[in-house]
Amino acid sequence: MSTELKRILYASDIGHGSRPAFRHSVSLAHQYGAEIVYIHIMDKLNYSAAQVAQKYFTAKELVEMEKGGLDSLDKTVRERIHKFFSEEMSEWADEIDISFIVKSGDIADAILETANELNVDMIVMGARKHSLMEKMILGSVSTKVLQKSSRPVLIVPLTGQD
Repeated sequence: MSTELKRILYASDIGHGSRPAFRHSVSLAHQYGAEIVYIHIMDKLNYSAAQVAQKYFTAKELVEMEKGGLDSLDKTVRERIHKFFSEEMSEWADEIDISFIVKSGDIADAILETANELNVDMIVMGARKHSLMEKMILGSVSTKVLQKSSRPVLIVPLTGQD
Protein backbone atom coordinates (compact mmCIF):
# COMPACT_ATOMS: atom_id res chain seq x y z
CA MET A 1 0.00 0.00 0.00
CA SER A 2 1.34 3.42 -0.95
CA THR A 3 1.89 5.99 1.81
CA GLU A 4 1.53 8.81 -0.70
CA LEU A 5 -1.58 10.95 -0.38
CA LYS A 6 -2.82 12.71 -3.50
CA ARG A 7 -6.55 12.84 -2.79
CA ILE A 8 -8.35 12.81 0.56
CA LEU A 9 -12.10 12.30 0.86
CA TYR A 10 -13.35 14.25 3.85
CA ALA A 11 -16.87 13.19 4.84
CA SER A 12 -18.80 15.53 7.12
CA ASP A 13 -22.27 15.98 8.51
CA ILE A 14 -21.47 19.71 8.99
CA GLY A 15 -22.70 19.29 12.54
CA HIS A 16 -21.56 21.20 15.57
CA GLY A 17 -18.12 20.07 16.60
CA SER A 18 -17.03 18.72 13.22
CA ARG A 19 -14.07 21.07 12.78
CA PRO A 20 -11.43 18.80 14.41
CA ALA A 21 -11.84 16.22 11.66
CA PHE A 22 -11.58 18.87 8.97
CA ARG A 23 -8.46 20.30 10.65
CA HIS A 24 -6.87 16.85 10.29
CA SER A 25 -7.84 16.72 6.62
CA VAL A 26 -6.36 20.15 5.95
CA SER A 27 -3.19 19.31 7.86
CA LEU A 28 -2.71 16.10 5.88
CA ALA A 29 -3.45 17.87 2.60
CA HIS A 30 -0.91 20.55 3.44
CA GLN A 31 1.72 18.02 4.50
CA TYR A 32 1.35 15.84 1.38
CA GLY A 33 0.26 18.43 -1.17
CA ALA A 34 -3.01 16.50 -1.51
CA GLU A 35 -6.40 17.57 -2.78
CA ILE A 36 -9.41 17.41 -0.45
CA VAL A 37 -12.77 16.28 -1.74
CA TYR A 38 -15.34 17.46 0.79
CA ILE A 39 -18.46 15.29 0.73
CA HIS A 40 -21.75 15.73 2.51
CA ILE A 41 -24.51 13.18 2.06
CA MET A 42 -28.13 14.06 2.70
CA ASP A 43 -29.75 10.89 4.02
CA LYS A 44 -32.77 9.65 2.08
CA LEU A 45 -36.13 9.63 3.83
CA ASN A 46 -36.85 6.39 5.62
CA TYR A 47 -39.71 4.24 4.31
CA SER A 48 -42.36 5.63 6.67
CA ALA A 49 -41.46 9.27 6.05
CA ALA A 50 -41.37 8.66 2.28
CA GLN A 51 -44.84 7.11 2.39
CA VAL A 52 -46.25 10.12 4.26
CA ALA A 53 -44.51 12.60 1.93
CA GLN A 54 -45.93 10.81 -1.14
CA LYS A 55 -49.45 11.36 0.19
CA TYR A 56 -48.99 15.14 0.27
CA PHE A 57 -46.62 15.88 -2.60
CA THR A 58 -46.33 14.83 -6.22
CA ALA A 59 -43.22 13.00 -7.40
CA LYS A 60 -42.13 16.16 -9.21
CA GLU A 61 -42.53 18.25 -6.04
CA LEU A 62 -40.49 15.74 -4.04
CA VAL A 63 -37.69 15.82 -6.62
CA GLU A 64 -37.72 19.64 -6.59
CA MET A 65 -37.61 19.71 -2.78
CA GLU A 66 -34.67 17.30 -2.73
CA LYS A 67 -32.81 19.40 -5.32
CA GLY A 68 -33.54 22.55 -3.33
CA GLY A 69 -32.24 20.89 -0.18
CA LEU A 70 -29.07 19.75 -1.94
CA ASP A 71 -28.47 23.23 -3.39
CA SER A 72 -28.95 24.80 0.04
CA LEU A 73 -26.55 22.29 1.63
CA ASP A 74 -23.96 22.92 -1.06
CA LYS A 75 -24.11 26.66 -0.35
CA THR A 76 -23.85 26.05 3.42
CA VAL A 77 -20.83 23.75 3.03
CA ARG A 78 -18.98 26.25 0.86
CA GLU A 79 -19.72 29.11 3.29
CA ARG A 80 -18.50 27.06 6.26
CA ILE A 81 -15.25 26.11 4.52
CA HIS A 82 -14.59 29.75 3.59
CA LYS A 83 -15.28 30.78 7.20
CA PHE A 84 -13.04 28.00 8.55
CA PHE A 85 -10.08 29.11 6.46
CA SER A 86 -10.58 32.79 7.23
CA GLU A 87 -10.80 32.10 10.98
CA GLU A 88 -8.20 29.37 11.42
CA MET A 89 -5.95 28.68 8.49
CA SER A 90 -5.91 31.70 6.22
CA GLU A 91 -2.22 31.13 5.44
CA TRP A 92 -3.09 27.80 3.79
CA ALA A 93 -6.29 28.88 2.01
CA ASP A 94 -4.57 29.28 -1.38
CA GLU A 95 -2.47 26.14 -0.99
CA ILE A 96 -5.27 23.63 -0.40
CA ASP A 97 -7.24 22.42 -3.40
CA ILE A 98 -10.80 21.60 -2.30
CA SER A 99 -13.70 20.33 -4.35
CA PHE A 100 -17.22 19.74 -3.06
CA ILE A 101 -19.78 16.99 -3.46
CA VAL A 102 -23.25 17.22 -1.96
CA LYS A 103 -25.66 14.42 -2.78
CA SER A 104 -28.33 12.22 -1.26
CA GLY A 105 -28.34 8.53 -0.52
CA ASP A 106 -27.38 6.02 2.12
CA ILE A 107 -24.56 7.87 3.86
CA ALA A 108 -22.01 5.08 4.37
CA ASP A 109 -22.63 3.56 0.94
CA ALA A 110 -22.37 6.95 -0.77
CA ILE A 111 -19.07 7.70 0.97
CA LEU A 112 -17.62 4.34 -0.06
CA GLU A 113 -18.92 4.59 -3.64
CA THR A 114 -17.47 8.09 -4.00
CA ALA A 115 -14.14 6.97 -2.54
CA ASN A 116 -13.98 4.22 -5.16
CA GLU A 117 -15.15 6.41 -8.04
CA LEU A 118 -12.56 9.09 -7.25
CA ASN A 119 -9.85 6.59 -6.29
CA VAL A 120 -9.02 8.52 -3.14
CA ASP A 121 -6.02 7.58 -1.03
CA MET A 122 -7.70 8.11 2.34
CA ILE A 123 -11.09 8.80 3.90
CA VAL A 124 -11.22 11.18 6.85
CA MET A 125 -14.32 11.56 8.98
CA GLY A 126 -15.36 12.42 12.49
CA ALA A 127 -17.25 10.21 14.91
CA ARG A 128 -19.38 11.21 17.83
CA LYS A 129 -19.83 8.97 20.82
CA HIS A 130 -23.10 7.07 20.83
CA SER A 131 -24.66 4.97 23.52
CA LEU A 132 -24.60 1.21 23.07
CA MET A 133 -28.34 1.22 22.35
CA GLU A 134 -27.93 3.85 19.60
CA LYS A 135 -25.17 1.81 17.98
CA MET A 136 -27.27 -1.37 18.08
CA ILE A 137 -30.34 0.29 16.59
CA LEU A 138 -28.89 2.93 14.29
CA GLY A 139 -25.36 1.78 13.68
CA SER A 140 -22.62 4.27 13.11
CA VAL A 141 -21.69 5.65 9.72
CA SER A 142 -18.01 5.80 10.64
CA THR A 143 -18.09 2.18 11.83
CA LYS A 144 -19.75 1.04 8.59
CA VAL A 145 -17.24 2.94 6.46
CA LEU A 146 -14.31 1.61 8.50
CA GLN A 147 -15.53 -1.99 8.22
CA LYS A 148 -16.32 -1.89 4.50
CA SER A 149 -13.53 0.31 3.13
CA SER A 150 -10.57 -1.09 1.25
CA ARG A 151 -8.82 2.27 1.76
CA PRO A 152 -7.27 3.78 4.87
CA VAL A 153 -9.85 5.53 7.05
CA LEU A 154 -8.94 8.13 9.65
CA ILE A 155 -11.64 8.48 12.31
CA VAL A 156 -11.31 11.64 14.40
CA PRO A 157 -13.21 11.67 17.71
CA LEU A 158 -15.60 14.63 17.92
CA THR A 159 -16.38 16.11 21.29
CA GLY A 160 -19.20 18.43 20.27
CA GLN A 161 -16.98 21.49 20.49
CA ASP A 162 -15.08 23.14 17.68
